[in-house]
Amino acid sequence: MKNNLFKEGTMKKIITFILILILSISLNSFVWATGQGESSKTELKSYVVKAGCLHGTEHIKYIAFEKMKEVLEEESGGRITMEIYPAGQLGTEPEMLDQLKMGTLQFTNSGAVRQFCPELNAFALPFLLKDLDNAEKVLEGDLGRQYAKYAEKEGFVIVAYQHNGFRQFTNNAHPIKTPADLKGLKLRVPPMDIMLKTMDALGATVVAIPFTELYMALKTGVVDGEENPYGQILDEKIYEVQKYLTVVNYLYPVNAFVTSLDWWNSLPETDQELISKAALAGAAYTNDIYKSNVAKQFEEVKKLMEVYVPTEEELNQFKEKVQPVYDWAIGEHYITQDVIDQIRAMAE
Repeated sequence: MKNNLFKEGTMKKIITFILILILSISLNSFVWATGQGESSKTELKSYVVKAGCLHGTEHIKYIAFEKMKEVLEEESGGRITMEIYPAGQLGTEPEMLDQLKMGTLQFTNSGAVRQFCPELNAFALPFLLKDLDNAEKVLEGDLGRQYAKYAEKEGFVIVAYQHNGFRQFTNNAHPIKTPADLKGLKLRVPPMDIMLKTMDALGATVVAIPFTELYMALKTGVVDGEENPYGQILDEKIYEVQKYLTVVNYLYPVNAFVTSLDWWNSLPETDQELISKAALAGAAYTNDIYKSNVAKQFEEVKKLMEVYVPTEEELNQFKEKVQPVYDWAIGEHYITQDVIDQIRAMAE
């Protein structure tokens, strides 16, 4: 009888111990899961992405940011919102790139990243890229990804590339048919080495003027001319203060959606993917618009300005004049002859 009671007591103790153990494991699991939930909530916080754009609300760069905003806010369920500041409200492109590094701005779409990352000048070599399709193949392929890594060394992340178009010459003095017609002309160009050296090789006199002051500088005769894609000539009403346009398609400067490497690395991977998807959507959307609008823009410019299209022989004179720019870029190790050959082969 005593043995039975002993056995029953022992069994009760064992059962009680097992129940306590199970309860303890369950409580620990609940606490761990709750902690994980709180951690996830911390990672997926709500915040605002502040973006600066040099151009006005009708420009392709601003429209790209609008599309990025739409996709980002929809895909994040409104957790991540985006504020866009157009028309140079936050300063020039180099100033906005500085703001990225300071952490007061999260995004800009800019060509001025080449000032901080000169290797990107490689794609802007005069007459290197044949057309927009050629540019897309290069920038969206291995070469584009390879050159984007140079930006990371300077503290930037290139999230997407965007068309801003091939650049044309405009001026008020006379039609530009050959490089000889550029001699003595005061032209405003962006303060980027590749462009400055190209204009020097062509014989023009470069005048440094911020883009936001360009219209008035042309109107008052501070400069004789400038160079820009059709879209900017129309959007900024350059045709109001310039008489002649020459179709040279001489240069395709890389334009990119740029953010700060420090800010990018502070984001959870989930948000990096959301923002990348939104930026790529913005770039793809406006790249398609740009390609379909180029012919229309050209027709519009022809109604507003005296347009000259050089012959093949005249165009070859421009190409011959800029060969020293290629020698300089190779000497600076921005590009190799092999990469130049690869890019040209992609156009065939």
